[in-house]
Amino acid sequence: MFEELIAQGNDMIRRQQKQIGLNPYSEATFPAHELVTRIEANAWRESLEEKIRTNFGPDAYARYRLFWVIYDDEAKREEGDESARCVNLWHRIVGYLVELDNRLTTRNQADRPQKAS
Repeated sequence: MFEELIAQGNDMIRRQQKQIGLNPYSEATFPAHELVTRIEANAWRESLEEKIRTNFGPDAYARYRLFWVIYDDEAKREEGDESARCVNLWHRIVGYLVELDNRLTTRNQADRPQKAS
């Protein structure tokens, strides 16, 4: 269920990692296709939030929201630069999506009727 979102998240991480520690001038010289835009990041976020709420309910969504609390805390402490904080956040989210995807797969396998021997 989350395969596309996981792949997109991993691609965003790969591109954003290249920007960690760069100054604004260096970032300006980056090819546009290698940048993660706010539009892309927000669309990814909205899509995954909807899937989590719809398929797993409020407890799973609350756990997901904790990743944003951690991100906000890192920003307040000025831990790393913005690119590093985004990469950390997206790593946490992608890991959680993998966990949810595995949980769904396990649930679907358990719901299948067993063949009689």
